[in-house]
Amino acid sequence: MTKKEALKHIKKEYCDKYFLQMDKEIEAFIAENEKKLMSEFVENFRSLCLKIKEMQAEGLTPKIAYITYSFGIDNINGTSQEYQVQASFRDKQDI
Repeated sequence: MTKKEALKHIKKEYCDKYFLQMDKEIEAFIAENEKKLMSEFVENFRSLCLKIKEMQAEGLTPKIAYITYSFGIDNINGTSQEYQVQASFRDKQDI
């Protein structure tokens, strides 16, 4: 068996099956915990917005036009608490 064939075999027999199973488990977890997850998401985003408002009041950041807030699947199953926030600021002429 060549290296390429071995990698294809491993992907088909192990990786694909693992990811399909993981996907099913995550879907079930989300379905069972949707209200709690949504509440935690909203509260975390609310806290972030309050912090931004505070920073703006102190003159540490300009007015924000858009906020993109996201987190990885690891946040859902509790293995991570990382999230990503991206902010787009208004043009200087709008400030």
